[in-house]
Amino acid sequence: MACVPILLLVFLTGCLSSQKVCSYHDILVHLNLTRDNEVYTATRPVLDHTHPTVVRMDLALYAILAVSPYVYITYDGNVTFEEDLKVVSTCRMDVHKFPFDTQSCNITVMSILHSVSQLRLTPSSNSSRITQFTRRVMQTQGEWEFLSLAVTNELFVLGEENWDQIIYTISMKRRPLLHVINFLLPVLFFLCLDLSSFLISDHRGDKLGFKVTVLLAISVLLLILNEILPSMSNRTPLIATYCIVIFAMMLLSLLETVLVTHLMEKDSQQKVVPERKGLLVEDLEGKRDMAASPSSPASPASPNSPSPCE
Repeated sequence: MACVPILLLVFLTGCLSSQKVCSYHDILVHLNLTRDNEVYTATRPVLDHTHPTVVRMDLALYAILAVSPYVYITYDGNVTFEEDLKVVSTCRMDVHKFPFDTQSCNITVMSILHSVSQLRLTPSSNSSRITQFTRRVMQTQGEWEFLSLAVTNELFVLGEENWDQIIYTISMKRRPLLHVINFLLPVLFFLCLDLSSFLISDHRGDKLGFKVTVLLAISVLLLILNEILPSMSNRTPLIATYCIVIFAMMLLSLLETVLVTHLMEKDSQQKVVPERKGLLVEDLEGKRDMAASPSSPASPASPNSPSPCE
């Protein structure tokens, strides 16, 4: 009879051990992993390895950085870790409306090791809240003006596995005042100067030199435009079309001045030739009259004329 309680105790113990939740800590203890081992840092601190770990993320933009190396743990088990990072990112830009363009840059956060079954990423704040907080704390913006910060949660699918990813879309607008003053207005002023050169007399050579000088000044501005425009845009910027049209108008104006100057010089040469011909004809007629007049005042007597004594 003593064997029955022992067998019953063994049976109950086996049932309880099969229903026991196996955590990552139990696995670490069983494998004798220490902090010096790299495998130890790749584990998830959960009670049950079949349940995914939920990580709530929030991103905000601000200029004044503050380092906070502490981890905050609340009574309900939430762990908050704040770390300030300076992220240097490249964005694909559309400069078709430069300098009146609006750009959008995406920052994607996702886990490479853990899929959806192990790790879930969810944004802790919505787009309007993040935008308001960013506008409140942002101090320096430089050339760009911050518009909004949108957050979306999507799934990245690769094969049969899914990964959570949070996409932050930063929208910003370029401040055009500096480019308008330094570039657009000078090009327009040079065009007005070129048009005013039509009031200069064509008989003087200053008009042609003035137009060539203005055209060279536009060429220098085009070189400056080539430096400030990014070369990654697929469409031609409107400001480049604006400069090319003005440059073409000034070039046609220069060619028109050269043509008018050539025609006026040719016309003046044609007027000089008849005057020279008239002077030559008058000179020849004068010489002819002088040759036809007697060389002395007394003409010789004719042999058939009677003598006055007879």
